[in-house]
Amino acid sequence: MVYFAQAIESKQTPVNILLVCTTGLGTAQLLRAKIERRFSEFHIVTTVATKDLDEKLCAHPEVDLVVSTVSLSGNLPVPTLVVSAMLTLEDQERLEREADQIRRKAVML
Repeated sequence: MVYFAQAIESKQTPVNILLVCTTGLGTAQLLRAKIERRFSEFHIVTTVATKDLDEKLCAHPEVDLVVSTVSLSGNLPVPTLVVSAMLTLEDQERLEREADQIRRKAVML
C-alpha cells in the first residue's frame, strides 16, 4: 500500500530538465518536442548550447536533470544523461529511471 502511495506521489512531482546540444537550437528543439510528447510530467526549463551550460545552470537552480545530445565534461551539480536526438526506447527507459531516482531523493529530503 505504501509503495503505491509513493508511486502516485512521485508521478505528481515534476522533474525540471535542462536540454543541451551543441548549438542549443535544432537538435535540442527536436528532443524537446519528443520529451514533451512522451513525458507530460517533465518540465523543460530551457534549451542551451554546450558553451552556455554553466551559466544557464546558475540561472536556473530549479533544474533537477541535464539531458544532453553530446558528452559533457566537468562536474555538474545535477545528474546528467546523454541521449540520442531521436530519443530511442532505450533512452526513454533510462530517462524514466533517472527521473524516478530524482523523485525518490526528493521524497527523502
